[in-house]
Amino acid sequence: MICSSASAILQCLSQHCVQTSSASGRVLRPKDRAQLILYLKSLNLPAPDKITASMAPSTTHSSIPPRLVSQMRMLAIGYPSEQNLNAIYCAYLMPILEPPLGSSTRVEAMASAMVRLYEEIRSNFRPADRGHYIFTPRDLTKWTLGIMRHELSDDQRYPMLLVLMCVNAIPIGYDFIRRAPSKTARTINLLQVIQSAISNSEHVVLLIEDYEILRSSFLEAINCLISSGEVPGLLAPQGAEDQKTSMEKLRTATEEENAKIAEKKKKIDEQLKDVEPLLKEARSAVGSIKSESLSEIRSLRAPPEAIRDILQAVLLFMGILDTSWEAMRKFLSKSSVKDEIINFDAHRITRDVHKKVSALVKSKEASFDPKNAKRASVAAAPLAAWVTANLQYSEILEKISPLEQEKNELVSNLSKAEKQIQKLSKGLLTVDEKVAALKEKFEMLMKEATQIKIDLEKEQDTIKVAGTLIDRLGGEFTRWQAQMESLSKEMDNVERCALVTATFVTYLGGCSEHTRTEVLKSFRQNYNLQDFSPVTFCATETEQLNWKNHGLPADSLSIENTVIMLNSTQTPMVIDPTGRVAAFLHSFHPKAELLRATQNDLFTQIEFGIRFGKTIIVDDVTEVDAVLVPIFRKELSSQGPRQVISFADKQIDFHPDFKLFLCTKNQHIVIPSSIRNVLSEVNFTTTRSGLTSQLLGLAIQIEKPELEERSSALARDAEGKKMELEKLEQLLLQQLASSEENLLGNTVLLDSLNKSKQNAETISRGIEESEKLRKELNDVKRIPKPNTGTYRCFQDNTSSRIDTQMRSLQLAVFYYISRALFKVDRLMFALSFVHGTLPKMFLPKEWELFTGFILDEQQVSPVAIPWVDESRYSAVAKLQAHLPTLYNNLQFSDQGTWNEFSRAVDCENTIPSAIETKITPFQKVLLIQAVRPDRLYAAMQNFVLKTLSLPSINPPPFDLADILAESSNQEPILLILAGGADPSQELEELAAKTIGYHNYVSISMGQGQEQATIDGIRKATKEGQWICLYNVHLMLSIIPTIQKELAAATPHERFRLWMTTEEESKFPAMMLQRSLKVTFEPPPGIRNNLLRTYSQIDDARRSVLTTQATFVLAWLHALLQERRTFIPQMFHFTKIKFSSRHGNLEARFQVQKVHACLSLISKSIRGTVTPDKSTLEVIKSLQLHQVGLRNRLTLF
Repeated sequence: MICSSASAILQCLSQHCVQTSSASGRVLRPKDRAQLILYLKSLNLPAPDKITASMAPSTTHSSIPPRLVSQMRMLAIGYPSEQNLNAIYCAYLMPILEPPLGSSTRVEAMASAMVRLYEEIRSNFRPADRGHYIFTPRDLTKWTLGIMRHELSDDQRYPMLLVLMCVNAIPIGYDFIRRAPSKTARTINLLQVIQSAISNSEHVVLLIEDYEILRSSFLEAINCLISSGEVPGLLAPQGAEDQKTSMEKLRTATEEENAKIAEKKKKIDEQLKDVEPLLKEARSAVGSIKSESLSEIRSLRAPPEAIRDILQAVLLFMGILDTSWEAMRKFLSKSSVKDEIINFDAHRITRDVHKKVSALVKSKEASFDPKNAKRASVAAAPLAAWVTANLQYSEILEKISPLEQEKNELVSNLSKAEKQIQKLSKGLLTVDEKVAALKEKFEMLMKEATQIKIDLEKEQDTIKVAGTLIDRLGGEFTRWQAQMESLSKEMDNVERCALVTATFVTYLGGCSEHTRTEVLKSFRQNYNLQDFSPVTFCATETEQLNWKNHGLPADSLSIENTVIMLNSTQTPMVIDPTGRVAAFLHSFHPKAELLRATQNDLFTQIEFGIRFGKTIIVDDVTEVDAVLVPIFRKELSSQGPRQVISFADKQIDFHPDFKLFLCTKNQHIVIPSSIRNVLSEVNFTTTRSGLTSQLLGLAIQIEKPELEERSSALARDAEGKKMELEKLEQLLLQQLASSEENLLGNTVLLDSLNKSKQNAETISRGIEESEKLRKELNDVKRIPKPNTGTYRCFQDNTSSRIDTQMRSLQLAVFYYISRALFKVDRLMFALSFVHGTLPKMFLPKEWELFTGFILDEQQVSPVAIPWVDESRYSAVAKLQAHLPTLYNNLQFSDQGTWNEFSRAVDCENTIPSAIETKITPFQKVLLIQAVRPDRLYAAMQNFVLKTLSLPSINPPPFDLADILAESSNQEPILLILAGGADPSQELEELAAKTIGYHNYVSISMGQGQEQATIDGIRKATKEGQWICLYNVHLMLSIIPTIQKELAAATPHERFRLWMTTEEESKFPAMMLQRSLKVTFEPPPGIRNNLLRTYSQIDDARRSVLTTQATFVLAWLHALLQERRTFIPQMFHFTKIKFSSRHGNLEARFQVQKVHACLSLISKSIRGTVTPDKSTLEVIKSLQLHQVGLRNRLTLF
């Protein structure tokens, strides 16, 4: 039995043992024997005890727990040596081969030969070469046992044949033919051999002697038997006639036997018709006996005589000779006693039993009287009636026994006759089929004879066609010969190519493009594989085009990853931040099921996929569950013809077509090393070259979509023509190979060859033209490198248009990223942006020196410069050591040139003109860094602004409405707040204007808000609401749950998820990648603050006084926010915690409106001003109690 747990072993022990008590406690003892041996094979395969054992993650087997080992006697048995094997198998073969061989020396020689062959096989075929090369002494034992299947005679002529045949257990049937005295006898014996092989479905060896080959008739019969499987004339026609006659006689005899059987059966039924009702009635009465009545009889110590006599007769019928009261009680205690009595067959009553029961009934007639029996016990009366009925039935059976014997003999003869009739019918049917086949063959031969005659007449025409055919096939021969040479070269390299491709697929899935390029380059050099690519080795251009049509990005990294993903034997773990690969797999596999890792029924769906061979794609994986490890490792086990796998504590059938793909958007997903080893990691993270290729594809689709369509059409056309040419070549070869008649005379074939030749030439020209056009299109699509000095995408674009597009793209990218950064980080980003997009602005070593990554290997003694501070001598020395040209151009020794520069506050703007013309803009920054680091910030800012032609490094003022227009329902909006910033009121106003305040939900994150947050998100996604989660940084643990909810939901069009957070280094990266990020802080500078305030004020017409008051409030708000940057220096009252937020500004505007309205009311009362209708409506709608002055500043 197969078991892998302790419970299975205990169950096995409970089946063969009983539990008894002893002095040492309860023990298990064998049931039917003194000792029981429990053999545990492969003890290291089951899982160890979870309490005391451990398992290394790098191995697939389990370690044996020491507790188990300590309770056993250990014995290590290795393979016997060659000398021991000789002794063992010599002892095995001695009783088998010594009598026929007549010598123990020969037996020893044979055993030695077998052992030598076994050892030679083991040494030449090792498990290290192939996993299934495992040979054990068990193979020698099987060989020895195979010899025992045959009876070996003293005939020394065929010993080797007998030894060889015993391996396959093939009977040898040559005796019949060798001893046949005449041709007729040989034919009969040959027929017997064939019938034996067919009827017994076994292999037969036909051994032919040399002298028998000399007989031409016998040799002809053997040739026919080998070629067609039959011997003509073996079954003569008269044999068929005899079979027909025999079959008719058998049918007549069968009809007579049926009539006799019916007659005998009728007589038997007449004899039994009176007794059978009595017997059925008695059986029914026995069946109605209640168990209580039997228990009552069994409980009697001294039963009445009537009960004893009745039970004695019953026991005698049942074959129980012990008629004591204990035997009767034991018989009645059986649970199936009534069933045994009811189902009792009267044919079991022997003559002796019948005499004993008959004598008992006659001598104890009163006991079997129904009344007396019923008076003794309710159960005794039915038993007495049953005894009487069976006694009568047995008497009649004894009388009719001769009739039954005759009936049985007739039935047996009838069965034999029917079988013989069936056998003869099959034989006649076979004869008829052979006759029909011979007729068809005769007709075919006649047609062939006629055709030969016609072919002779066409022979001259065929000779003329031969010359033309040779000329036309000459070109095909040359082309096929070139293909053969090319294929032979490929065959020479196929093993190395397969090795490199397997290495590429197995080990390079998670590596970067640079690593892959370097590894493949080394492989090509080491294995002499020039221009080899694993992608083209695994996938044709048609397949790659098909991948692109199903949504795969067109860059080379995506195509390489797809080759790895589709050819790996391990489960792919796809890292794809964009989420496009899961959609591609779902489109590429039409019957695949796309599941979310957050689904509640995920494991159920995977189980169905395993059972029915589905392709399962699991998207948004955040962690790999250990339940899936058996699937990754393919830990299959066999249960009969089925393969099963352990999954989720269940054994389920494993379908070979099952595939599993895991997809995650998290680039930093943490997978345990024991699980990572059995996964094939495929990293689709966008690289620089991949992004370049994807952007190029998008640009071509926008600017010139017909170019991409034409390129795809040409690729499809070229591949289609190649396939068509290959089909034509295959068709041509098949026609040549399958031509049964003379090739030169087959006009249809010749016409087909001519047509194929013409089509092949046309297709070859088309392929050459397609390849040429496709190369030209690829040259048009290729972007020159930046070092060419021009930026262009298409050949017909002007440089000015490209410069404009580059400028727009730079600004869009710069402002998009700057919007997500705090103002303190924007300058650092701007410098990195310039370095990445405009590398020509930096000469070698300049950026490294500026950032401090350059090693100070050259020790240069500082030179004293009078106008430079002494603390900056070391920085100037570094400049001199690493950038000597720049140092010479600066001319630090000329103090007169640098006099004004050294005294200026804004020295970055007063660089001497003679020096400024010799240095680049970034070298000015290096100059300021070396001699005036106090002005480095301003210098860097000037450099960035001039290089990028920007008015400011800060993005243009924006409001939340702009962010809303840019967002989507699939993208959360993350507002990263600076200290004191609060967008809640602006967000509420925007929600009220856009979707209504009733569709806006806000939740302040904190302890106990988990369920409210999840419920709010679910409701908002369904009903199209806005939900804002404030202070998410306080509950970072809920973010993975939010991601799962968003991934599982299908959000409404109007749904938006707003989140606010302060700066937090532990914020999950996946949510940051998915979100639209915007920093929310006071705009840098009073001007930007004023512009932002103006953008939030409506455009209604105001009086001069109101406009002036608005400006004063906006200016004061900007001034206070700007001074907050320099707390506590800019506020003397440090105890006042001022936070000038948007709500404070709104409160001041409300106060301003109140004062304006009160002034208007007072003027109206005095009669100075007469209010119009609109003014009165404003006064009526004004609710003074809603104006909340929540400003904590006491300056007013």
